Amino acid sequence: MLNQAFFMGVEVVEKEIELGDGSKHMLHFRRVDSLRWKQYQVDIGSQDARRMAEAVHRLVMWSLCDAKGNPVLTWEQALSLKPEVLDAMWAAVQEVCRPSGAAKKKSQPEGKSGSGTPSRSPSAVDQ
Repeated sequence: MLNQAFFMGVEVVEKEIELGDGSKHMLHFRRVDSLRWKQYQVDIGSQDARRMAEAVHRLVMWSLCDAKGNPVLTWEQALSLKPEVLDAMWAAVQEVCRPSGAAKKKSQPEGKSGSGTPSRSPSAVDQ
């Protein structure tokens, strides 16, 4: 039996988005399943410009939901969102949908610093 932590539940996250005019709106989002996340990754890596552009719309459509986790946005509605609304929703979707650990960066070991550009002379750290 596989660990239940491997599987997605329907966790709904409430997020406030702010538009350029200063208005704030409370919306609900859910993490997308692995199939949809992989589809998004394929779409943004596509050579087809339209497919790449539609990737964000598609992920917003899949993630935006009501308080119970039911979809609330159709494909036609997603395509007709105002750019500033899409951008605000997209920021929330990225926070909710990004796989855990994806935003973590490797940090340099303590004591070492620098630009990462090779130097001709040894640094004080290496001496």
